[in-house]
Amino acid sequence: MAINILLATMAMGLIVYGTCEGWSLLDSAYFMMVTWTTVGYGDLKPVTTVGRLFTCLSALIGPSAIMKSLSPFVVAMLARLRSALEPLVVLVLDTSDDDIRGYFRAMLGPLILLVLKVSFCWLGAGHTFFDSVYFSIITMTTVGYGDFAPKSAAAKALALVFLPLAVGALADCVSEISSIRVRQRIRTMDATRDSEAQSEADFMHLTLVQEALVHEKTLLAIRRKFRVLDKDE
Repeated sequence: MAINILLATMAMGLIVYGTCEGWSLLDSAYFMMVTWTTVGYGDLKPVTTVGRLFTCLSALIGPSAIMKSLSPFVVAMLARLRSALEPLVVLVLDTSDDDIRGYFRAMLGPLILLVLKVSFCWLGAGHTFFDSVYFSIITMTTVGYGDFAPKSAAAKALALVFLPLAVGALADCVSEISSIRVRQRIRTMDATRDSEAQSEADFMHLTLVQEALVHEKTLLAIRRKFRVLDKDE
């Protein structure tokens, strides 16, 4: 569903921006990707009323649609990457601590994309090394000050692929690190929490709520649904 919404919005954008703003297909697609990933370089901006109204609609729909449609792909790609590079993780980190290795595995995707982006900016676009690092990190974190932005057609075409992958990879990295931190807290939690639980289900319920992994009302809805299904049987 999300991918259909994304494609429909992209098709509409190509027409609106091409007609109203006089942009090329590449510039129109590039502008929408910069908007959807919330990077917002500011090198292109609509000046017509219709173009701005469509941009408002696109900015409301695009970010959530692109994350929903691309997130499964990015997560699957990163899982394969981490699995393939596991020997490298073991080689670089000579430790038996699974959490330390977990942190490194979580950062692999963004690090590889960062290296690729820096290499392109430095060797391909002619920026200095430090400007390339600055531009790449500002882009990946979606800050996008606008002092640097893709200029050539090749750089804009690359941005169409790089932006969603980089933003998705960084979001996945943050999520994975957060999960590691939660597991660490659960392993070292105060034993008094055990005494509050009367069963394994109670303990799980208590832990999920206290760690803010699931909202209390969500668990209540699940239990109510279970009771309904149990009665039906």
